[in-house]
Amino acid sequence: MKSISKNSFDTLFNNNCPYTFTNGLSTTIEDLRVIVSLCRYFKSENVLELGVRYGHTAKFILEQCPGIKKYIGVDVPVSFIPENEIQKLEIPLQTGIIASFDKRFEAVVLDNGTKDIEDDINLFGCRFDLIFVDADHSLNGVKRDTGISKRLVKSGGIVIWHDYTNEKGVTDFLDSISGDNDIVHVEGSLCCFMVC
Repeated sequence: MKSISKNSFDTLFNNNCPYTFTNGLSTTIEDLRVIVSLCRYFKSENVLELGVRYGHTAKFILEQCPGIKKYIGVDVPVSFIPENEIQKLEIPLQTGIIASFDKRFEAVVLDNGTKDIEDDINLFGCRFDLIFVDADHSLNGVKRDTGISKRLVKSGGIVIWHDYTNEKGVTDFLDSISGDNDIVHVEGSLCCFMVC
């Protein structure tokens, strides 16, 4: 896995995203700063988040990135049974509710999770400039979500994965494909990204 230091990343991608209070979010401020910096740097207009939960991350990104025109947050219904049993606790009662104030945001609940996107790759009717992968953390889930992301991201767009070094399935899968792909881990964060 290639890596970039926090300082090099901040310099290269003009990271001036503010440090703010984010207590209670599963995405840390360092992770949010990485996502916002990449979103701004690549002038992302259409964003897809796989695993949006209540929308805390989406709300922060939308506040920091006024150039976003469309942000779709995907999650599963409360009845969904994830491969990793511990992730049952992460399923929201109201998908994306925190970000729903923003007219650019759309919450999408899929009965079978991202499997429904895999079965209908034209589900959203567009391609995306930035895709944030933070849904099923199992090896199979990350593999599926990565395949979907590669098919849905625009040429020159960005795929960002969350929970690298924090979740075994995510870490093992990204390590296994990093030799064949230009995936970079941002040191001091749980984020890896790839320019497509």
